[in-house]
Amino acid sequence: MWGLWPPVPLVDEVHHVVHVDGIHLHRDAVVLIAIADGHVIGWQIAKSERSAAWQSLMARIAPPDVLVCDGGGGIMKAAKT
Repeated sequence: MWGLWPPVPLVDEVHHVVHVDGIHLHRDAVVLIAIADGHVIGWQIAKSERSAAWQSLMARIAPPDVLVCDGGGGIMKAAKT
C-alpha cells in the first residue's frame, strides 16, 4: 500500500487561509492534510499528530496568512516553529 501514495508536492504559492486537520485511519496511522481554496495542497502520513509530523507537512507549503486548526495534537508548537 505504501508504494501507491503519490509524491507530496512543494507548494510555493502563498494562500491567504489554510485549513489543517488530521484524519485518523487507525489507532496507529493518521493523515495530516492542508487545504486551501477547497483543494488539498499537502498531506503527511504519520503515526500520531505530534509537532514533528505537522512540521514535516508545513515544511512543504508556503506559510499562509492565516492557519485554521483545532489546536490539538502538536499543531500549535509546529505552527510557532
